Amino acid sequence: MKISALALAAGLLLSPAALAAPALAPGLTLPDGSAAGARRSPIWDQAPSKIGASWPALRQRLGVTRTIWDPETGAPVRLWGAGMAAPGAVSTPRRAQQIASELLKAHLDVLAPGADAADFVVVADVLSRGVRSIGFAQRVDGRPVVGGQISFRFKRDRLVMIASEVAPVAGVALSDAPIAADVARARARAWITGELGTISGLTLGAVEGPMILPLRRRGRSQAHEVLRVEVAAAQPLTRAWIYVAAADGAVVAVESRLRSGAASLVADVPVRYPLSDRHELPLIGVNVTIDGAPAVTDGDGALVIPDVPSAVVASVEGALVKVVNDSGDDATKAFDLGPGEVGVWSGADDPLLDSQLTNYVSVLQGKERVKLIAPEFAWLDGQIVVTSNAGGGTCNAFSDGESLFFFKGQNGVCEHTGRLPDVSYHELGHSVHAQSIIEGVGAFEGALSEGISDYLAATITGDPKMGRGFFLTDEPLRDIDPEGSEWHWPEDRGEAHDEGRIIGGALWDLRKALVAKLGEADGVAKTDEIWYESIRRARDIPTMYPEALLADDNDGDLSNGTPNSCEIDQAFYIHGLVGPAAFGASVVTEAPVGDGSVPVKLLVDPQVKAECLGLVVEGATLEWRPRGVNAATTVVMDADADGFAAAIPPQADRTVIEYRVKVALSDGASFEFPDNEADPWYQRYY
Repeated sequence: MKISALALAAGLLLSPAALAAPALAPGLTLPDGSAAGARRSPIWDQAPSKIGASWPALRQRLGVTRTIWDPETGAPVRLWGAGMAAPGAVSTPRRAQQIASELLKAHLDVLAPGADAADFVVVADVLSRGVRSIGFAQRVDGRPVVGGQISFRFKRDRLVMIASEVAPVAGVALSDAPIAADVARARARAWITGELGTISGLTLGAVEGPMILPLRRRGRSQAHEVLRVEVAAAQPLTRAWIYVAAADGAVVAVESRLRSGAASLVADVPVRYPLSDRHELPLIGVNVTIDGAPAVTDGDGALVIPDVPSAVVASVEGALVKVVNDSGDDATKAFDLGPGEVGVWSGADDPLLDSQLTNYVSVLQGKERVKLIAPEFAWLDGQIVVTSNAGGGTCNAFSDGESLFFFKGQNGVCEHTGRLPDVSYHELGHSVHAQSIIEGVGAFEGALSEGISDYLAATITGDPKMGRGFFLTDEPLRDIDPEGSEWHWPEDRGEAHDEGRIIGGALWDLRKALVAKLGEADGVAKTDEIWYESIRRARDIPTMYPEALLADDNDGDLSNGTPNSCEIDQAFYIHGLVGPAAFGASVVTEAPVGDGSVPVKLLVDPQVKAECLGLVVEGATLEWRPRGVNAATTVVMDADADGFAAAIPPQADRTVIEYRVKVALSDGASFEFPDNEADPWYQRYY
């Protein structure tokens, strides 16, 4: 699904060996640097074989039409459909919490197999754009479980969606006497100094816990009781949590938190990158002095000054953005300005100054854009600290979930990242994502964050080619709308920046469709709204699809479509993010007939999604084989009134047959039942 012309690389994206990488591997890793285990692909619309007994009742109560399941825990990652009446739930928090708690208790065997209702506590009750989200955090004997949560979404006084992201914690050993905080810091210090060698500015901060950390090793999950130590360093730049065992302080895992940008005053900065066009933007909200007295520029970069020329000294710090120069003194500029005059501050010939000015105006622009999308998002009203001109010879930029960091680049290889507005928008996107997630409802996931941050940069610039100029040419760092191809799930999974292009592309395609439908302004605004509301509640790329439908819904019933569900279906389908049942297909295995043959049917509802996707199932094949045999027998399934049918022939007793159904769509695409890359065959025992 990739095109070779876009096989560009940078620490910001791909982190190849030729370019400087972060001090620690991104995301959650084991002490040896290996990944702590990627989450397995979810299973669409196929409940686990050992599902809890209350599933039929829950399915009926909620009017469930679509499901996504976690193949490891057996819990429903998302359930949605017609919904159930929940009078007063949107307007009355207590009522919503009561309904959610009652449902959780009644259907715990489905929503959290093996858990107890007392293991979940309410941590969030948030009303946003008509959706009330109730988040429960998972606990084990009072200890928080990292990433473990269950949430309920109410809209129009109906419960319309449930999300279970419980963590596998069975068998976790708990300590009666966890180590002291000072011991935890000492263990973390010993590990980080041994791992990174020479470190400057190392600090060990808060110690949290004990908590439960689930990890995956070699395909198996194991939970650990840990303390979490906050670690920071100036060189090499490090922001991380080190998890040490609560019992003895052994390092269990490491998580990098860096996410891989009157008179008046204006800044002369690049439009997209230094070798392209430049323009002048107002220096809004910057701290200045006028004849020694403190003042602040207004929303147009204007100042009230006396009727005679005055000495004005400008900075790159304001209430919303503070730029810190890591390679010298913070930028200031002295002007003599009279009424009606404009002070132009330019760093066109000074990369260290240009980066500070570009960082200030670009991050401020990004915050203003998100504020238009989410005016109630209080985090935007605080000051974000931006470190410019960090390091040397590094093609990268980072967010630690709050602050931003931009590096000086590498001569002849890559641009100073602080001079690239796109990179500022992208890195701000990581912080917006981290800060906007509803506790106990959504979750931060690296590939998702990369993709949604690319979308933020693209929607601000109006260009899906993000990061032009990164490699000193007009070519982009990433393209979320490549000509002639699409980034597709699951084929393009992998490195987080690559994988992120799947959801970035889906959002951009949705933006194009809604612009065509609603017009430029309304189409962009609606897509941006769906983007923001979805990232607050999604846990990964696949769950962005149901969250987008929820964000777009207007009546609390997801079974009857949403105002823009066709556009959402189309945009997400071409990126592989709409499950097989969306095409009205399901597999049913019937009881043996007289001669012992087992009928297998592919049921097809021709009306499902036909209007939106314009797809039909054109054919199907049944493959079967005895367990342990590689070669499979393929049978072309016959069309009938319900869809397609075939049969597995009679088998001897004590035989185990593996089988699957392959389905061909009218657009040339295909999919398989079961839709489970970890276990791609059904089994039947004779």
